[in-house]
Amino acid sequence: MMEDGKGNLWFSTYNGICRFTIATKTCRNFSQSDGLQSNQFSFNAGLALTTGEFLFGGIKGFNIFYPDSVYERKETPRIFLTGLKINNTSVEDNSPVTKRTFEKPEQITVPFDKAIVSLDFVALEYTGADKIKYAYMLEGWDKNWNEVNNTRTANYSRLQEGNYVFKVRVTNADGVWSKETRLLEIRVLPPWYRTWWAYLIYTLVLVSAVTLYILYNKRQERLRYEIKLAHLEKEKEKELTEKKITFFTHISHEFRTPLTLIINPLKELFKGKNNGEAGKDISMVYRNARRLLSLVDQLLLFRKVESVDQQMRIERFDMAEVCHEVFLSFSQHAVAKNITFVFNRSDHDVFIYADKEKIEIILFNLVSNAFKYTNAGGNITMEIFEFEKNIEIAVRDSGSGIPADTGNKLFDSFYQADNKDKASQTGFGVGLYVSQKLAIAHHGRLSYTSVKDKGTEFRLTLLRGKEHFASQYISEDYKGGETILHELVDEPLAENSLPDNGQLRKNKSEVIDKLTSELPAMVVVDDNAEIRSYIRSIFAGSFNIYEADDGSGGYDLVIKEMPDIVISDVMMKKTGGIELCKKIKENPAVAHTPVILLTASSSDEAKLKGIEGGAEDYITKPFDKEIIVARVQNILKGRNRLQQFFFNAVTLKPSSTIAGEHKQFIEKCMAIVENHLDNPEFTIQTFCKEIGMSHPSLYKKVKAVSGLTVNVFIRYLRLRKAAELLINTDKTIVEVTYITGFNDIKYFREQFSKLFEMNPSEYVKRYRKVLGSKEVGKSESPLRK
Repeated sequence: MMEDGKGNLWFSTYNGICRFTIATKTCRNFSQSDGLQSNQFSFNAGLALTTGEFLFGGIKGFNIFYPDSVYERKETPRIFLTGLKINNTSVEDNSPVTKRTFEKPEQITVPFDKAIVSLDFVALEYTGADKIKYAYMLEGWDKNWNEVNNTRTANYSRLQEGNYVFKVRVTNADGVWSKETRLLEIRVLPPWYRTWWAYLIYTLVLVSAVTLYILYNKRQERLRYEIKLAHLEKEKEKELTEKKITFFTHISHEFRTPLTLIINPLKELFKGKNNGEAGKDISMVYRNARRLLSLVDQLLLFRKVESVDQQMRIERFDMAEVCHEVFLSFSQHAVAKNITFVFNRSDHDVFIYADKEKIEIILFNLVSNAFKYTNAGGNITMEIFEFEKNIEIAVRDSGSGIPADTGNKLFDSFYQADNKDKASQTGFGVGLYVSQKLAIAHHGRLSYTSVKDKGTEFRLTLLRGKEHFASQYISEDYKGGETILHELVDEPLAENSLPDNGQLRKNKSEVIDKLTSELPAMVVVDDNAEIRSYIRSIFAGSFNIYEADDGSGGYDLVIKEMPDIVISDVMMKKTGGIELCKKIKENPAVAHTPVILLTASSSDEAKLKGIEGGAEDYITKPFDKEIIVARVQNILKGRNRLQQFFFNAVTLKPSSTIAGEHKQFIEKCMAIVENHLDNPEFTIQTFCKEIGMSHPSLYKKVKAVSGLTVNVFIRYLRLRKAAELLINTDKTIVEVTYITGFNDIKYFREQFSKLFEMNPSEYVKRYRKVLGSKEVGKSESPLRK
């Protein structure tokens, strides 16, 4: 160890020569790269010479130098990037470099899944290279400088997306640190789910979700409001319906009083006049009054059954006896309808606790329903079955049956099955609903089995004993009075007995009278026999009446009989009146036949449908006798006006214009005849062929429109053409005779005089125009006369 003139201490070591500056307390080590013979010096081999030089001896000689001449290098070497690997692959194999300066890369772009970067760097210093130290930092990733001494490689993995700057600084051989050097910009791309467009999608999805959530909440709030509103409306409708039913019930009660006052006198009057036409009329009125009373009673039952639980009067009675009473009530009705009605019962009594009135209502409904759907010649059976815990009453019929898809809907209020067109009577569809309600009120059950077109069986099941009833409804000493349906069984015998020989002879005589009578024909179509009978009684002296019970049969009658008028009901079981009217008007052979429609509806829409169907008139039920007679007379007068129009057209006299298909028919006939004027062999067969109608159809059509036969009709048209030729040309009477198809001049004069009330010569003198005259338009003509 030696001290130089500046107070610095110099040491020889086994690793070069070291200078210690006391002022700064720093060491500077000199090695073989600084010019020493070696880095290892010998122990105590140092000498300060008088010349001011220091001499240190080592294993390879000695070094001699002036300590004041040793200076520090302030320059630092330049730093370069020498190697770059991405995901362990050299950039030469994969080129993510996006910016270069000559061959020097300045910026690279790395995908997120390959963000593993390795960088090699070096300082350009060849003397004292072993004394150079390095430090690097990846700006944006590292927080501090990484001092790595002589290590010249930096490795980074799992870099997140973003922009980074790789910086390096280095020391020179004297240990002086250089300024930081930017070697490379690194841009790591984000994964697809963190790109800007991904965030845009996330934003849109989020906004959409929030919007949908808001809309959903609004919709739910609106639904809750609508449900609440619907609930309020339902309550109001229920309240209004209750008021309507109450009002209707009161009206029904009011109906019963006048109906009772009507029925009882009619019953007495019927008993006093059971024969003759008057007796039949009274019988018809009496039966319909009874029918109206039964419908009113059904409505009253429907109202009462809603609160049937509070109206129960439970008593002990013989069920077999009640069934027998029902059987007796309908036995006369079965004879009248030619139906076999049988009641099978045991010899002993069958006692049960129930409300007798309600049970009678159920049985009446079941038996009445069986009669409704059973045709003449069928059979109905009522039978009681006893079991340990219950009894069953079965009502079987051989009627039309119930469709298989009906199910329990049959017991819904106002429900009517698809086979209602096979019923002998119509109702409201409340009978089975009432029966089901009453059976449930008795803790029983009402069920049915049915086979289409083979029959139906209803079965009422009731529990034995009284334990299932509340004690307040049980009355051991109560004896029920007459039921609400007791009036329905007291009906007069239907007058369906077979006619005797005298009656048969009378019917045969009536048929012959119709064939030979000159009276006009009328077809009456209605599914109600009493309505048909009433209309027949009105027009019996003025028309030959033909009857049908539905539109299909009525149309066949119209085609067969070619009537002068048709009266039809609108609503019928099969083909209705409007459909019948359309079919008539679409057939040219009978399209001229006027149709009057009858309906129970007074709405303008129903009338419009009838008029659009081609009906001439529309009458609302109930109707007065005078009204329907006046309507028929007016229509027939219109037919007379049509015939007068034809006659005036033939005789060239002025007439009111009649538009429509009748005028078209007349004009078509005139055109056909005019085309064959010069053909004396023109026959009816030729006429039928050209107009496209059969001989009978043409005859009846021409007769209805003109009032003439076809031969006379053709002759009149020939004479009409002859009259036109006589007044519009200068042809002679003889020429006109042969031109219009007349071979006999005498016959022509005779027929011309009958039609025009003057002979051809007088007709020419009075009406012929002066040819070429300017006064032609002013000359007198029969069209102005």
